[in-house]
Amino acid sequence: MEYEGGYTVLSILSIFALVYSISPAFSNLLLIYGKTVTILLLSIIPVAVSLSTIPLLWLFGLNGLALMKGLSMLLSFIISLYVLSRVVEIKLDKNVLLKIFSSSVIMALAVLLIEYVYYSEFLLPLYVFVGGLVYMLSLRFLNVFDEQDILFLRQVFGAKIGLIISRIMLY
Repeated sequence: MEYEGGYTVLSILSIFALVYSISPAFSNLLLIYGKTVTILLLSIIPVAVSLSTIPLLWLFGLNGLALMKGLSMLLSFIISLYVLSRVVEIKLDKNVLLKIFSSSVIMALAVLLIEYVYYSEFLLPLYVFVGGLVYMLSLRFLNVFDEQDILFLRQVFGAKIGLIISRIMLY
């Protein structure tokens, strides 16, 4: 298929998906503390990084463009986190972050193994399902979630789906 070659671009962007998804929350915290000038200056960083990494576009085409976007998001996030840590204390549970990263690696290896054994472009939904299931089970067996996390997920997803999630995530 024509679009099948785009999987590398999607893979590169998915590496930076976590950063992309949580960056707005940190920017909003800066806004709450009235750091609008800081937000303006931080919004210039992705542009500067993109301009400085233009050779990636020439060397790698669309993959280079995905790398440019990802690197600019990552650097902007790191600097935003640094600036925010000067305004408010930020505590990250490094042990949980390591477990989440480990679950991601386990999921990726499981999907790669399944694709290695039998690959078909028509089995993409199966690969996504298996990846999600392996990821959730990895999170469960590594004890990433506690009761408060499950209560929060129940509130977000509702009682029925929350019950399913809690049964999968907790023993």
